Amino acid sequence: MNDHFVPVENHLIDCLQVTARGPRQNGIFALWLLVRTCDDVLPPTALSGRANRRRLDAMVKRWSSLSLQPGFKKALTRSVCELSTGTDGGVVAALQNLVEPAREYLGQEAASALALAVRSAKKTLRQRRTTA
Repeated sequence: MNDHFVPVENHLIDCLQVTARGPRQNGIFALWLLVRTCDDVLPPTALSGRANRRRLDAMVKRWSSLSLQPGFKKALTRSVCELSTGTDGGVVAALQNLVEPAREYLGQEAASALALAVRSAKKTLRQRRTTA
């Protein structure tokens, strides 16, 4: 497991603690799961294609038990499609595609955390390219 998104994960956990139960809290939890999954796709210890698919399937199965707002659930599904490519660019696209839906459905704090995740992913990929 990598630790590219530790500040993002901590921020989302803080958001979870102050958010009342319901679709908004479930959405933040779903984001936290997605960020953790994205972290495992990035180098240097990226998961294999098969392990990535299993992890995505487990995450989607977990989401199925959450009450999420329909628009946000649709955005999450699009992000999973991006992640299923297993590419580094898929991670950035998956996170970037969720910034605005997170702002709309979950609030500014969640959107800020995702924006930080996008910047962290891009930085990690730039560092990888310069060292390769």
